[in-house]
Amino acid sequence: MGTLAAPLTVEAQPAGKGTPKLGYLSNSGGHSVPDNAFLRGLRDLGYVEGQNLIIEARYTEGRSERFSGFAADLVRLGVQVIAAWSPAGVAAAKKATDTVPIVGIALGSDPVGQGWIASLARPNSNLTGFSSGNVWLTGKRMELLKEAIPTITSVGVLGNPTNPYFPAQAKEAETVAGALKVQIESFAISNPAGLATVLPEMKRRHISALLVVPDGMLWARRADIVKMAAESRVPAMYWTSDYMEVGGLMSYAESLNDLGRRAAGYVDRILKGAKPADLPVEQPTKFELLINLKTAKALGLTIPQTLLLRADQVIQ
Repeated sequence: MGTLAAPLTVEAQPAGKGTPKLGYLSNSGGHSVPDNAFLRGLRDLGYVEGQNLIIEARYTEGRSERFSGFAADLVRLGVQVIAAWSPAGVAAAKKATDTVPIVGIALGSDPVGQGWIASLARPNSNLTGFSSGNVWLTGKRMELLKEAIPTITSVGVLGNPTNPYFPAQAKEAETVAGALKVQIESFAISNPAGLATVLPEMKRRHISALLVVPDGMLWARRADIVKMAAESRVPAMYWTSDYMEVGGLMSYAESLNDLGRRAAGYVDRILKGAKPADLPVEQPTKFELLINLKTAKALGLTIPQTLLLRADQVIQ
């Protein structure tokens, strides 16, 4: 069974002249699962903050609009590399610089279509990194939700309409739901205040289950969303293990620990002279299914044993 990473504290300290400087953009509030994985990956490669590496970290706390100012700030500080989580972080970094190397982590499912790189095999850009399957994974999450609770007849898809990937995510959910003979209802909110309308609307539409799609704003309100689902007794599937830490029922996603570790390796290679234009954008290779049996019991659900055996972590 997998385990969630323990917090890792990294504090900036003075370093000698000529010490490489890394810019780090994260949509978390710091010390989340992906942050820990990336920083630990650097430590495993021999980097010690304040001795042989300076880390200028900027955390948006789920407010993606902060990425732009943070990215520009890192460029002004003269960082040698920028490591950026999420499509929003990558977009901000690309807008801020076309010369400073960027390692994108979970940079979306179509970086070529976004115009960021020429091809996955040869980016021909100052950007490289690791794509995410956040569109096709929406369909997989729908399948797992139906497998966990075969009786569901309708699923609400909660997303942010300002997120450029939301239309594709909603379409993928609708396509897979049609094959599963499940009705789809969309709940699109562009700011946290919109959450107040979701619960009564779910009740009005008699929603059987909820699927939360990837978005930084929703991630920042994950505790509220999980509480909302519990109060309405609606089983929900989430897109990152961070939701499980606050009592979520199920999550299925790329292994953030694996992505963070691999991204640290790319930063290391660039600091040693590799060019991002020559480093292929790699696909995720490890995925994790987490199930919270305590939450399932509170909802009166019995998760099939076949699914429990396939889970990477079962929370008792």
